[in-house]
Amino acid sequence: MPLPLAMLPLQSADWLMAVWLFALGGVIGSFLNVVVYRLPRGLSLVRPGSHCPACKHAIRWYDNVPVAGWLFLRGKCRDCGAVISPRYPIVEAITAGLFLLLAVVPFLSDGANLPSPIKAPAQILTISAYHLVMACTLLTAALIEWDGNRVPRRIFFTALAVGLLAPLASASLHPVAAYPALTEGFPVGLATGLCGLAAGGMIGWLFSLTVESTNKPARLMGPLCVGLFLGWQAICAIAAATTAIHFLNKGVRTLCCGNRRQTKSPDPFVLLAVTVVRILCWDWLVAW
Repeated sequence: MPLPLAMLPLQSADWLMAVWLFALGGVIGSFLNVVVYRLPRGLSLVRPGSHCPACKHAIRWYDNVPVAGWLFLRGKCRDCGAVISPRYPIVEAITAGLFLLLAVVPFLSDGANLPSPIKAPAQILTISAYHLVMACTLLTAALIEWDGNRVPRRIFFTALAVGLLAPLASASLHPVAAYPALTEGFPVGLATGLCGLAAGGMIGWLFSLTVESTNKPARLMGPLCVGLFLGWQAICAIAAATTAIHFLNKGVRTLCCGNRRQTKSPDPFVLLAVTVVRILCWDWLVAW
């Protein structure tokens, strides 16, 4: 299993890389906030720039620093004093945390969480970037669904394109092959991805049968994306864990709240969390 960051021998260069990746994750999280708010409403992701929803005044660049800008302004607009939702820095911090977990931990542990032979630094960073594309896509879809909006399928298109094409250039992105004997003659990365895509599609279809029609795209495309990126073995295990947590949560809510209908489902966030845990414990789970 990967070593906790506190147990890793950190040098100054390692700290600089960790800080840089955390900052990069915060910037990506800031962009995800824009996508989550604007895309379901059919608004441009580029114009206008970041502005206060109340007074429409453009947010100054030094006030737009992820997490720190909100804390410095104490959660209020500099111009009109309107309250800015704490969700913005929370999403930025979560995304930055994903960058630390999926990039810094594998790199500083020399790929201890990844199945061998993924040990070279360049390979570790490449596969970390590959996984981050998937994780950010899942987070975006989960936030849109949490807001009660229909998740546009195009949210997943970029991730699906990366998941299909990137392994053609680097087979190491799929360190656990799918049925080598049955896929002989096909590029390893493509064969593994397609097997995962098929398994994820089937699982996603089963998931989509259990939710309302407005949420079906997310419940279908989420497992599809995970299967493509991680392979059929991973998506089957992740789906089993996610389903178990779903029924556990449902049972607890029934005991506490009776038959009162749950308006918001945490399932998309559970899928993301279980997927991250699977990646961090990948080598241990494969060996087990």
